[in-house]
Amino acid sequence: AYEIMPSLVGSEMCIRDRSKAMGTNDPLERSYMAIREVHEASLLAPTDADINYYKQISTLEFLDLLHAEYDELLRSAKPKRLLSKARLAVELRPKVPFAQELLGVTLLKLGEYDKSVPPLEAAARLKPNDFNYLSNLAFAYEQTRLYQKALETLELATKANPDALSALGTATDRVKKKLDEEGITSAR
Repeated sequence: AYEIMPSLVGSEMCIRDRSKAMGTNDPLERSYMAIREVHEASLLAPTDADINYYKQISTLEFLDLLHAEYDELLRSAKPKRLLSKARLAVELRPKVPFAQELLGVTLLKLGEYDKSVPPLEAAARLKPNDFNYLSNLAFAYEQTRLYQKALETLELATKANPDALSALGTATDRVKKKLDEEGITSAR
């Protein structure tokens, strides 16, 4: 049986060699290109142990690089560049909350609010007490006019991080106002 050693995946020598082979100096782009190729190969030969081994290693490296560059990528004005990578991360590891959140937040940044809800719900289901996942989901609910769900999710986020009450209080007030404007009374 093979043993995966994540510490070797991102080694300087490995990255340098992959840079030459892939023709790019961007580690995330290299990793994305590599995992796509290995993923396609694994679909053609699903029982090949070597391919599956490299798929596991490539997936670990890809997710690690995505996670490391997450904030910078989301702050950039290029969420479209991230979309294919986020979708691949979810396809490869649907039970990793970070992958689901990355896809959901990328879709939020692209203004695709309806599409952002399912991955954000998945992230919140996978890690139910995570303040960031819950607050992003509440925002998605608000943008899709699911105000009652937004309010309930904001309450969960407040429980997850009571120190954020002031920031969440503003969002809660905004959502309650929208509920009132639509003539819907909040349950609380």
